[in-house]
Amino acid sequence: MLFVIGICLFFAMTDEFHQLFVLGRVAQVKDVLIDSAGAIVGLVIFRIDNRLLLRFQN
Repeated sequence: MLFVIGICLFFAMTDEFHQLFVLGRVAQVKDVLIDSAGAIVGLVIFRIDNRLLLRFQN
């Protein structure tokens, strides 16, 4: 899970860096935190869903 969060964090940072070169866009640390929080929430939902699925299969 930490590997996946790391990839999402890296992608969010590179996306914000890219926005420095796009007219009308700005890079913000807040956006990196929002993207990272979304990745973490998605992983938590995945883990809960996976555990429920395993519980009902047994």
